[in-house]
Amino acid sequence: MLKVFLLLLFFISSSANSGSYYAGFDVGYADQFSTVSVDEYFQSTINNNVEKDYQPPLDTSSAYSFFLGYKIAADIALELGFTQMAELTGDLHVLDDGNPLTNQVAEETVKSKFSYLAIVAVFPVYHGLCFNARLGVSNWEYTLSQEVFEIDDSAAASPFPNPPSEPVILPDGVKLSADSRVERYSDTGADFYYGAGMSYALYSQLEIRLQVDFHRYTAGLTNVNVRQETALLYLGAVFHY
Repeated sequence: MLKVFLLLLFFISSSANSGSYYAGFDVGYADQFSTVSVDEYFQSTINNNVEKDYQPPLDTSSAYSFFLGYKIAADIALELGFTQMAELTGDLHVLDDGNPLTNQVAEETVKSKFSYLAIVAVFPVYHGLCFNARLGVSNWEYTLSQEVFEIDDSAAASPFPNPPSEPVILPDGVKLSADSRVERYSDTGADFYYGAGMSYALYSQLEIRLQVDFHRYTAGLTNVNVRQETALLYLGAVFHY
């Protein structure tokens, strides 16, 4: 889909006059909230699946975006962009999948990114100050990596053979085996998204902008559905050509 967007923007901008197109970047952060539902049918019929107690991390991560735009009218633009969010890693926790024989702990890491195409309406206010609203289509990709450790009660076991990025406190006497396995699950799709913001022109060819975007989608990971809600807040620079 991203290639289609790029070809569309190139075709439109190839006939544009000077000053009708722009490019830029944003940096900021993303608030991500997830709601998980388990499909009991798949839970009982698929061996290699996401653990039943999976809960994606809820946190704020950094994010950045690059974009290209074309002004199809004085106050309307077509914008194409790509947004990448930093990984979110949850706390190491003992698995509880309903099996009393389970003796494992796991740590989940979530990666998500978007490519988008949006119509942007600009509302001039006063001497270079503008507000904007946007509605577009977001092509999202959601990936869950789950590293699973076996609990080892032997005296020779290491307390942490593969330390995670953040310190983790284990209960007294609980140690992890030297081996671990990593399970990866991913899903992609396209959904509508919306946003709003404001910008201020420093020069005729340079402006700064503050933007907030909202994305909602559902990722299917084998036996669970993850309802993802992401709010992105950016500060960026726009260069007009």
